[in-house]
Amino acid sequence: MSNDKTTATTTPRLIPSTRFTLALLVSFALFIQYAQRISISMSIVCMVDRNNYDTLSNLTSYPDETDDQTSTVPTKYGSQLLKDKKFAWSELQQQILLGSYWFGYIFTLVPSNAKKINLICIVFYTISFRFFFQTGGWLAIKFGPKLVFAASLLFSSIAAVGISSIYFINDFNFYVALFFRVIIGFAHGPLFPTTYTFWSVWAVPAEKSTLTSIGFCSGSLGISVMMLTGGLLCRYVSSGWVYIFLLSALFGFIWLPLWLWLVADSPQTHRTISENERNYICEKLGLVASDKKKKTFSLSSLPWMKFIKSKPIIALLITECYIYVNEQQF
Repeated sequence: MSNDKTTATTTPRLIPSTRFTLALLVSFALFIQYAQRISISMSIVCMVDRNNYDTLSNLTSYPDETDDQTSTVPTKYGSQLLKDKKFAWSELQQQILLGSYWFGYIFTLVPSNAKKINLICIVFYTISFRFFFQTGGWLAIKFGPKLVFAASLLFSSIAAVGISSIYFINDFNFYVALFFRVIIGFAHGPLFPTTYTFWSVWAVPAEKSTLTSIGFCSGSLGISVMMLTGGLLCRYVSSGWVYIFLLSALFGFIWLPLWLWLVADSPQTHRTISENERNYICEKLGLVASDKKKKTFSLSSLPWMKFIKSKPIIALLITECYIYVNEQQF
């Protein structure tokens, strides 16, 4: 009985705690990821000159002929700061820009009736997606989750500002937007695998589902907030698309100093965590509280053949391919 009481009193509470603070910051990070991901889907509504849509639909095979066509009309709120500028992008250009976040899709622009080729591309995309997913986890182990998270959202936020800068560009504005959009996709790639690496050294087994759920639950919130604010900005603000990108970047710049100040790669290296909480996490995860060395490993040490022959991995690959095949039917 005395041992049970001792264990109960030495177990630190979850709220408030360093672990809970980290969960909120991870949640905020994934909120930003989804907000920046969805920003182009909202902003493109007011970026493109819909009055010339019929004309543009006949130019979908010649995207470079419409690069320099823009229209500038002073309307809506804030027109004294930014005129309501729109771009004459063809339908093909819009499709490429919307899909550029998922850079793997750029190489699968094939006719919809080429079912065999589509199937091959879907399998290729699924395998390559899994490869980059694992690469993100390797980066987190190599450089630490703190640095990978910070670098990812720093570059994506800078790229979001870069997209808004095309307001001042009359030549090659589409290609500039495409470049920065691809950068955002690359920057966001490591975030999900890094999250799992991060919680592998911070979340005890009894709290792992709770902490990961707190982190992942904000994705839908990021989409909802950006869709709501994006719609209002497009409707009532002159060149509202500029503010949509700036808003998504602002979230990242607000999050970054908080992350750098309050987060560490492991409980052993955290500056402000209580000794009781550090010992609790290390004890439950089998870590040494005084060991502050970073874990390292080589890719050659991984059992690659076991991965390839693993029945669960093969089942997941087949399942994802089936899902993507079904999505192509709609």
